[in-house]
Amino acid sequence: MTGALTEIERYPWLNEDSRRLLEWMHEHPAAPRFNHRCGDRLTVAGLQRVLQFEEEVSAGEPGWRPGQPPPWLAEYVAMCFRDVPFYRRYGAAPGRLEDVPACTRADLSREPWTFVPDSLPLDDLIVYNTSGTTGHPLDVLSHPEAASKYLPLLRAALRLHSLTLDGGRDPATGRPAMAAVLVCFQRRTYTYASVSAFLGGAGFAKINLNPADWREPGDRSPFLDDSRSWRGCPCATGPRPSFPPRCNSCQGFG
Repeated sequence: MTGALTEIERYPWLNEDSRRLLEWMHEHPAAPRFNHRCGDRLTVAGLQRVLQFEEEVSAGEPGWRPGQPPPWLAEYVAMCFRDVPFYRRYGAAPGRLEDVPACTRADLSREPWTFVPDSLPLDDLIVYNTSGTTGHPLDVLSHPEAASKYLPLLRAALRLHSLTLDGGRDPATGRPAMAAVLVCFQRRTYTYASVSAFLGGAGFAKINLNPADWREPGDRSPFLDDSRSWRGCPCATGPRPSFPPRCNSCQGFG
């Protein structure tokens, strides 16, 4: 495949309501200068596997205590030494996690393909470029379902604090809701607007509060405020920014 992905390739499931939400994020008069486009690339079958994973996460308990390895760990390590070229070169799997050879950024940079299990088909292989928290950017090989499976884990973590990660439609309007906004303040980072099949077509945006990423610094507050209007107001649980967004639904900010 060459060139940029089409919209249907980014979102095989995309419906008209979620397409309108995408347009709203991109065309909002105070929207940031999004510098990247991405989609979850989930097929119908892929979405079902992610939903099944959520059922397993919801039904299971941690099942182990600090200092004790989880029961699935030994088989996972054995699979890596059997099926992943980077680890297979070391021979037999060690008996303890502490004895598994560590990998470095240099390993990932030099030969990322050696971290792909041989048993996995390459049809839906994706490559994304990231610098992580520091250092030069790396090409990381992954799969669309792996990215979406973060969401059930985030939901499980939030439940521990009586919080939720909801999607679907706003009951008041019937429109797909904004589920989350990832807010950064970095010199430069990828920023984008997207929608999630797992969250029922709900919206997600990654933004950077660095004024250089906006047409006008004053646009940050209106965009965040209008994003909240699609799904209530998170002032009770969200961090307070250093600038005062307009918030008509509560007195939490400004």
